Amino acid sequence: MTNVLTAIGSIILLFASFALFAYSFGQDEPNAFIFFAGIVLMTGSFWLPITVVGQSRKSW
Repeated sequence: MTNVLTAIGSIILLFASFALFAYSFGQDEPNAFIFFAGIVLMTGSFWLPITVVGQSRKSW
């Protein structure tokens, strides 16, 4: 169950980072802080499942 919740949270973070990228480039002047926040969220969305699944005690 933890892996499923991690996957859902990761997908939510990924879509939030896409939304921040779109908002950053959709303005008249690109906003670097919002773009950097999108990069941080995207990195987190890839880091989270790798960390949680890597600590899983199950063996496939």
